[in-house]
Amino acid sequence: MDKIKFVRSILHILLLILTTVFFAFSLLSSVSGQEKLIENLPNTLPWIALYLINIITFRNETLGGVIMIAFAIFLFFFFNILPNNNWIVLFVFILPILLLGVMFLIIGIVYNKYKQSRIQ
Repeated sequence: MDKIKFVRSILHILLLILTTVFFAFSLLSSVSGQEKLIENLPNTLPWIALYLINIITFRNETLGGVIMIAFAIFLFFFFNILPNNNWIVLFVFILPILLLGVMFLIIGIVYNKYKQSRIQ
């Protein structure tokens, strides 16, 4: 049980760090003044959505994992990976979100089975 809680905590911390780095990068990329910062706000919308997914994941890992996987698939099409051959975007932005989603899904299922076995 302690190992499951430890892994859950590490995954939550990693997701929060990843979300914060992506948000800061999208907000501050190509900013040279305050006007440019305001113009860059639409670039942060996908990462604000990732913060919302972060909140869902804190409450329910299984549901959050499924939503994160769906979000990674959405980002795959949003960044237009295949026609533009943006493989760096795939490996830097999408793959970590997809892997965290799968890990949250697995740890959520394992944790729920553990809780059910303790009740019976």
